[in-house]
Amino acid sequence: MNYIDYILVLQMKPMLLSLRFHDGAEKTVDIQSLVKKTPLTAPLSDPVFFAQVRLYEDQRGIYWPNDFDLCADFLRAYAPGKIHTAAT
Repeated sequence: MNYIDYILVLQMKPMLLSLRFHDGAEKTVDIQSLVKKTPLTAPLSDPVFFAQVRLYEDQRGIYWPNDFDLCADFLRAYAPGKIHTAAT
């Protein structure tokens, strides 16, 4: 699988992220559809906690303070949502 880097991650509202990848493609991902209510993912339902999403320094994924993370490849290829590519 090709490595995919982020250039931008924006929280649109609780449980919804807008992702822009290095090639200009964009995708909106509903994180709620990806997580089950487990001790690791339950804090994501708190809007204040969810807003603490961060991009790894190497831009290979996103994470929250409790160490729950999602890699760029998964979010690009498998997470529900439609990819919008940049017009060339």
